[in-house]
Amino acid sequence: TTLSVEIEDPESREAVRELVSKLSDDDVRALLIERLDAVAEAMEKEANDKASALSLVEQRFRNYWGYARESALEMDTIPGVLGKISQVLRSSTNDSMGKIILIILFAVAVGVCAERLVALLVRKRKQRLIDTFSTTLWGILRILYTRLSYDILGVLAFGIASMIVVDSFYPNDSLINQLASIITTSLFAGGMAYVVCRFFFAPSRPDLRICKTTDQRAHRLTISFSLLAVYIVGIHNTFYLFIQIGDQNYGGYSYMRTLGYWMNISLYIMAALMIWYNRVGLSEILIENKKRVSLAIGEEVPEDLSWFALHWPKIAIILIFSKYLLVELVVNNSDVAIYSTSAVYITFIVIFLWPGIDANVSLFV
Repeated sequence: TTLSVEIEDPESREAVRELVSKLSDDDVRALLIERLDAVAEAMEKEANDKASALSLVEQRFRNYWGYARESALEMDTIPGVLGKISQVLRSSTNDSMGKIILIILFAVAVGVCAERLVALLVRKRKQRLIDTFSTTLWGILRILYTRLSYDILGVLAFGIASMIVVDSFYPNDSLINQLASIITTSLFAGGMAYVVCRFFFAPSRPDLRICKTTDQRAHRLTISFSLLAVYIVGIHNTFYLFIQIGDQNYGGYSYMRTLGYWMNISLYIMAALMIWYNRVGLSEILIENKKRVSLAIGEEVPEDLSWFALHWPKIAIILIFSKYLLVELVVNNSDVAIYSTSAVYITFIVIFLWPGIDANVSLFV
């Protein structure tokens, strides 16, 4: 049915009534059918979109569950995969394993000497800086951030020196170079994490401690977070070395799917364990931050300070595993893990440094 008059969209209720008064019964019936058809079509499309989205999520979950189940059942294949990788590494160089280990140790030793040299060069300036007394916020922050920059220079010296040594013995694109670099870059990451944690937690130096906690918990946070950085970067670099070996010798990633699954999930498990291991110290730091803010704005410190601070370790663990599921279900779809991407790294860094970030913010209140 076609309308006998031309219809424009009405701009008011009065215009609707005036429009209807000009239409015949057939025109009104046709107009109503047209509008109802449009509404029904939009609702049908929305329902189909929702069904498609749910179906996609369900299919991704089924794929992941199948991948996880397969990886659990095939764990006994991991030693064989590692044996293949070891065989490729040995055949890629004429050097014995003992010589390779000595070269790696030499690179680490040179890196440590470079870091100590930088520390020696800046020791007097750093000590004068630490001994400087300041009662202003900006003065205190200048001392802390300058001290941090000196420590970072030492870690950078370690990384550069050890990299130069490794590159001088093995070509940059060789597998042995990458194997040695896994060790040196992991230690570099651990060193960088250590100086950042020392900046926030200042073990044995309560007067320089931004995050208020006990000496024991400050030491525990600093050491455990540094070891976690070593582990995460080491697994990341090892994963891509294994990928390269697979591409060159075994037809791609499929030869190490099971190993890759466990390498991937181990990062999230280790991160969650470190959060739980330090749960008391992390909650204490956030509570102290809340106290600092309350006192700064002239409010009484409430007994129930912050639900968020008390439950932050649990929240952080939930965020870590939510990130894992998001990556696996939405992005990876049981393919090569992308835990090494910057987005995942940033998530880890923000979660682990959140008490320190919160403490820095509270200083400016």
